[in-house]
Amino acid sequence: MPIGLKDVSSYPNLVQGLMDRGYSDKDIKKILSGNMLRVWKQAEQYAKQH
Repeated sequence: MPIGLKDVSSYPNLVQGLMDRGYSDKDIKKILSGNMLRVWKQAEQYAKQH
């Protein structure tokens, strides 16, 4: 895990850091939900094959 992100309770710090760096709400949503959904789908596909 990145420094300062021990678990999901630290996500507000992550979001604030992204906002401070000028990320748009749309991009932040993609980072938080889009990536997570993509990884879950890949994990499901992998599990079906093995």
